[in-house]
Amino acid sequence: MKLTNDQKRLAQLQFETNAKDIAASSQQELQDVKRMSFRWEPNDPRFFAACSEVYAKNSPALLWARAMTLFEVAERANLLGDDECYHDLLKEIRSTAKSLGDSAPKSSLGDPWGDFSLIIQRSLIESLKEIESEIERRHLAEAQQQIQLVDSKASKLWVMTLHGIKTRGTWQKDLVRTLNDAGFNSQPLDYGNFWALQLINPRSRAKKVEWFRDEYTRHVERTGSTPCIIVHSFGTYIVAHALKRYPEIQFQCVIFAGSIVARDFPCSRHIPFQLAVVLNDCGDRDIWSAIGPWMIKDVGQSGKSGFLDVAKGKVINRKRSSFGHSDHFYDLNFLKSWVSLPL
Repeated sequence: MKLTNDQKRLAQLQFETNAKDIAASSQQELQDVKRMSFRWEPNDPRFFAACSEVYAKNSPALLWARAMTLFEVAERANLLGDDECYHDLLKEIRSTAKSLGDSAPKSSLGDPWGDFSLIIQRSLIESLKEIESEIERRHLAEAQQQIQLVDSKASKLWVMTLHGIKTRGTWQKDLVRTLNDAGFNSQPLDYGNFWALQLINPRSRAKKVEWFRDEYTRHVERTGSTPCIIVHSFGTYIVAHALKRYPEIQFQCVIFAGSIVARDFPCSRHIPFQLAVVLNDCGDRDIWSAIGPWMIKDVGQSGKSGFLDVAKGKVINRKRSSFGHSDHFYDLNFLKSWVSLPL
């Protein structure tokens, strides 16, 4: 991906600021040379050499300043490792070098002392070689780092999480730390606020299932992984119905908490083809799981009483006598139960 025009304009503005400082320093050095030259004979080579040194030093400094501003913009945009950006940077720097060389001043001394423009162009050519080597070095280093990052992420298991209604899933944020510390990659999903009246509407529920399908697709395209997922309340409904409707959706494991999925959900139909194991954290005091079927046709009490189909032991109904709908969200449960679930 190339730098955008806006990014190039930003780099140009930063360069112009730096260029003013370099030009001011150069002018001061030339003034110092002129003050010294009154002791020299007319056309003294030392005067030409002193002026040449100023130009030979400050013209490459301008080229390096331009390169550094482009580097910074590309780095902030995470583009340094991109091949197209690499060639774009080379093009921009070479164009700047040519512009500086074309605008180099002519010597007023004439022969036999040579020409300032030739000295500047030679110094720019040498500097350009160094900058091109530095661009290549940074590009290769960043590209390798990105490859290592992708390999690292691919080597670790991804865990998606999804919340229930009338909440934005505070527990998901708490769980991220535990997952990361345990060596997992985490991806909390958020479908926004979803209210009880919307839950009653079949079309509203179906739209969230479609939304989840699209989020799952983006995750697989981005990571190439088959994740696990931890879901609560309406999130359990979304995942269960996504599994039923879209056979391409697969998980390594599913953890339900406060499930409102029907107790007769056909787990054996999805194990092992779409998932390997299910942990269903149940609570005897889960009132929302208990009353859900009285209000909505296709939900059930699996969060209170467990699933009937345990798929030859691949579905674990773990019942807690004192737990309500949202009592499963605490660090010890995250660490000792969820993170330690064998696959």
